Amino acid sequence: MAAFIPKGTLLAGFFFLGATPPKGPPFSIKRAHLDALLSRDFDLIDDREVSGSISVFAGRERWLTWQHR
Repeated sequence: MAAFIPKGTLLAGFFFLGATPPKGPPFSIKRAHLDALLSRDFDLIDDREVSGSISVFAGRERWLTWQHR
C-alpha cells in the first residue's frame, strides 16, 4: 500500500482479526502480522471496536486508521 498512496494519506477500514478459518470468506489476519506489515510505513492513529457485528464476527472486527508517514 505504501507504494501506491502518497505520504500523509489515511488507510482506514474494517479489519477481521484472528486466525483464519479453514475456508473464507471472511479472511482474517492475526493482529501481530497486520502490525508487522503496516508499521514499517504507517502509524496507527485510530483503533476502535466495531459494535453491532453479526455473531460470527463479534469481537474480531476492528475499525483501524493508519496514516502513511
